[in-house]
Amino acid sequence: MPIEFKDLDFAYNGETVLQDVNLSVRARDYIAIIGPNGGGKTTLLKLILDLLTPDRGAVRVDGQSPLKASACIGYVPQDVHMNRRFTITAIDVVLMGKRHPQKRWSRPSAADRREALAALERLEMAAQAHKKIGLLSGGHGNACSLSGPWCPSPKFFCRTSPPPVSTPRARPTSTAAA
Repeated sequence: MPIEFKDLDFAYNGETVLQDVNLSVRARDYIAIIGPNGGGKTTLLKLILDLLTPDRGAVRVDGQSPLKASACIGYVPQDVHMNRRFTITAIDVVLMGKRHPQKRWSRPSAADRREALAALERLEMAAQAHKKIGLLSGGHGNACSLSGPWCPSPKFFCRTSPPPVSTPRARPTSTAAA
């Protein structure tokens, strides 16, 4: 199974949030996790991303631990805050999604730039690629943040809220867990 939770428990400071969770998400599945605030929806995603460790049970992503599978996961967090005065271009924001954990300080290759531009094109943002992030509208800035996790062509795409854009091209083209 591409994503699997087996007999999983998780608690924050002793307060159980998830108990005995068993879930399998197959390739090409699109899922939505719906529930009340504090119900564990974001916690499930954080477990997939290896940002949290279960108290009991296991999480497997593409047959591996979440840490080993991290390069194949695209993620847009619930709140994306960007310093709009930071002198970075839209394509640079997208390229941040391409950074491999072990090669954070390497320069992006020409292939990386082509992939980043393709991610912007999916959201009809290619014309904004070389504009400073602070000069973009709020919607365009959000679209750049959304493009970043798509840049590595992830097997799995996770987000914790609905997309900020509604163009047909903004729909996922790969396996999604939401």
